[in-house]
Amino acid sequence: MNRRRRRVLEMEDKSHDKMNIDPTLANLRGNTANSLLMLFQRRKMYYVLLPAVLLLGIMRAAKNRTTKHPQVYRGLSWINERTISVKTLGETKFARCDLHTVRSEDGQSVFDDWLFLEEVNAVNVVVQTVEGKFVVFEQQKYAIPGKTLSPVGGFIDAGESPLTSAKREVLEELGLGSKATLSKGLQMVAPGVGVNDLTVEQMKNVIMQTAHPDEVESFPTSNPSKEIRLSTGNIPKMENDPDWIFLGRYRTAANRGAGFLYSYLLKNAVPLVPDGGTAQYVSEGDDESQSISFLSDDQMMEMISNGRFQEIKWAGTFALSLLHLRDGMPGCCIGQQSAGLCFGENCKS
Repeated sequence: MNRRRRRVLEMEDKSHDKMNIDPTLANLRGNTANSLLMLFQRRKMYYVLLPAVLLLGIMRAAKNRTTKHPQVYRGLSWINERTISVKTLGETKFARCDLHTVRSEDGQSVFDDWLFLEEVNAVNVVVQTVEGKFVVFEQQKYAIPGKTLSPVGGFIDAGESPLTSAKREVLEELGLGSKATLSKGLQMVAPGVGVNDLTVEQMKNVIMQTAHPDEVESFPTSNPSKEIRLSTGNIPKMENDPDWIFLGRYRTAANRGAGFLYSYLLKNAVPLVPDGGTAQYVSEGDDESQSISFLSDDQMMEMISNGRFQEIKWAGTFALSLLHLRDGMPGCCIGQQSAGLCFGENCKS
């Protein structure tokens, strides 16, 4: 075979080999391009779907958490003759937001967008020591700008009366109480013990054990006379503890609810436990930081006049207390007048 013929054959072989390789390379290049395109599309979908997947996970977790540990409002519910229906929008154990359908006062129209807030009923207590000083807190609150002065206060626990709750709150927050409560404690805990031997838990038990059955709050009730006593604070047990003055029960928001407030004045407060009524006493049941002050009658009037009590319930309770102490205003709700059963000259105390 001559040289020229051999060269032609070699070129044909190389061409054939090249043709056998090129399709593979072409396929490889095509697959790479497709893979890159698919990867891009997948990543694009990943960034689109990721927020949705995360949101779905959060919603499921919240649903499971709600299912396992539901927050059920533990307070009383308000309905009356004008209430047609109630739909709950959201709730915790302390409060609930409802949407009421309400008939107008004249019965001619219906409101189906009546927002109503249920909140556990509460107590406020103005405490005046046996030395004549008013005990107040200075603290911050979530819905109040800056610092504010405040009295003792808190929600009424299940099974408690307003008065029992007031006594418990004063004990927990200040370590104080009335002389009658101290006397009961010294008798019931152990004969011969003194204030320095008593504990908060022991005094709580004394307060609960000496509570009158008629004091327990329950609305509505099938016993109208009991409901009147509760709404007016005219509770028999208070007659045995003259230093506790009931100043009234008040609705927080006239048309929107937000619970009822029971206002009290405790006069001649004395320590029930060690360090009670001092800055050294470690209060219970309140995670919020607060400082304690002891104000004279004139200082208290100045604080009220200057708007230092930034919540209307606090200001009202302190104002009622000063009216009682300065002007001899009687304790709230004596007889039928306070229950709204009569007016003017027809009322009897």
